Amino acid sequence: QFYKKNMDSAKKDKLHLAEGLKRINFDVTKDKLFVKMWRNHLSKGHSAVGTFGIGNKLSEMAEAQGNSSLAIGLMERYSTKDGSIKDILDTQDYFSTKHREFAELGKKEDWVLIDLRPFNEKFFYSPNEMSTSIYKMMTRYDMLVIPKADAAATPN
Repeated sequence: QFYKKNMDSAKKDKLHLAEGLKRINFDVTKDKLFVKMWRNHLSKGHSAVGTFGIGNKLSEMAEAQGNSSLAIGLMERYSTKDGSIKDILDTQDYFSTKHREFAELGKKEDWVLIDLRPFNEKFFYSPNEMSTSIYKMMTRYDMLVIPKADAAATPN
């Protein structure tokens, strides 16, 4: 059932996007758009759940107009809970452990920004082998952000 649910959800998201852009008279030839959503919705190409979502639609729309898009994925490494810093790699968090090569680059005190774009030619047009994790990140995102240790939000 998850496959069908995800496909239906992606379709609905794209319809909502089209309706919203029409409502605000968005001009794809000159207007700029910033969208903040969960990383699966904004990946280029296939998302981790096999859908072509909002990120892919926006990427294709921009390219069709001779413009560009920038897909930024976010992954966590450290979090603060009950006054102590937890390393997500010490847990069974599916995403971070599956993409350990990137999660390991996270730092407790500093934000990390990884620009994946310069690596495309090196990995895709050379005999170098790449892991499934690196391949998936490079095909889904242009950049990856790993925030410093973060705490849960508190209401004002």
